[in-house]
Amino acid sequence: MNPPAKYAYVQSRLYARQGMRPDETVWRQLQAQTDLSVYLLSARKTVLRPWVLALHAGDPAHVMESALLNQYKYYVEQLARWIPVWRDAVLWVCVLTEIPSVQFLLDGRTAPQWMLNQSDLQAAGSVTMDKRIEALSHLPFRPLLEGWQGGMTLTQAWLYHWYDLMPQLDSRSNEGVQAFVNVLQEHKEHFAQSDPAQAGSVREALFKQLTHMFHRYTFQPVALFIHLALVAADLERLRGDIVSRSLFAHIKEHL
Repeated sequence: MNPPAKYAYVQSRLYARQGMRPDETVWRQLQAQTDLSVYLLSARKTVLRPWVLALHAGDPAHVMESALLNQYKYYVEQLARWIPVWRDAVLWVCVLTEIPSVQFLLDGRTAPQWMLNQSDLQAAGSVTMDKRIEALSHLPFRPLLEGWQGGMTLTQAWLYHWYDLMPQLDSRSNEGVQAFVNVLQEHKEHFAQSDPAQAGSVREALFKQLTHMFHRYTFQPVALFIHLALVAADLERLRGDIVSRSLFAHIKEHL
């Protein structure tokens, strides 16, 4: 079976999921809501409803952040079922979301309680570094730890293992994967060097690039990863809106 035919069913489902992402009209409507309760109520009336339905304005910010992260992991797990041969590579995206926490622990810093509440990180929250490393040496973090011990950054170690998890690629699939990785790496470098005031425009440029790539690599497995990247970017934006209204509402009230 040729690649387009092989992934036609998956692609049709991906297009449907793409259509469920918020557009700029939705974001503009939500930006007008400065109160978190009203923001969440408004979001429940949009395509963001599945993501915010379980969130409550009275919850601490870290609880809402954890809820969004867990929902994203569940979303990744759902899509991983669509392409069994790529299942392990797709599920590895869940570990990518934990890299900041793993880096925090490897830096020897004291783990906050919310981090210890995450089942994958409970054992790694030990006070002693030896016990942390021992805990991280078990799945799912072992590949990250091994790469880090070999001199890689955690992101490099994640990427190295991601390639290992992929099935053998034809030239077209390999082209799409490499193009996707290059775009994300270039964005990471550009974002780090950009003025904070330009963050919105830099992210918007990334969205446009990824959306173009999603259509360019239709019927290629990389389209699924591009979609997951776009959804992650949506949730990053949603998280920013929620956290800013949760943590800084009292400041705005006195301005």
